Amino acid sequence: MRKAFSLIEIITALAIMVVATAMLAKPVRSITKDMMRNNADFQTNVSLLDMLRHMQDDVEGAEELSVHPGDENRPEDILLIKLADIAVTYQFIDESVIRQQVNFNENDTDDGYNAWKLPHAQIDWKILKQNELSWAVEISTSIDRGVDGQLKSKFRNSHIYFASLAAWRTHE
Repeated sequence: MRKAFSLIEIITALAIMVVATAMLAKPVRSITKDMMRNNADFQTNVSLLDMLRHMQDDVEGAEELSVHPGDENRPEDILLIKLADIAVTYQFIDESVIRQQVNFNENDTDDGYNAWKLPHAQIDWKILKQNELSWAVEISTSIDRGVDGQLKSKFRNSHIYFASLAAWRTHE
């Protein structure tokens, strides 16, 4: 009757465990890396959706929409949204979207400022016009990341936000 393992059996078991661990290390590392990257992309998408909710609210109350080219220091296009008593600008700079609000009302000194950090995000906006009247903003978004030497695009979406009816009435 045996009460213990022999030294050969223990060494064989350890060798098998070392080989199995070595074989599983690369797939486990790859899965862990993918999970961390996917989590970061998901967090970016959540921030992007929050920014889009703000933009939708601004555009839906807009009386006028326009896109202006940036300057030498910031060449990205600036989306300008004029509402009844404020103007709001959106600009995509260095993987961030910056929203600035300027109040036309002299009594209100609270100028709003929001910034969303959006690593790896791609955002394109354009104004949809008919007869020189801006009636909507089309926003295309995605999260583009280089993985294993290839560019992968995730969460690709296109949104169209319509300006308020007040904008149509002012141009009739």
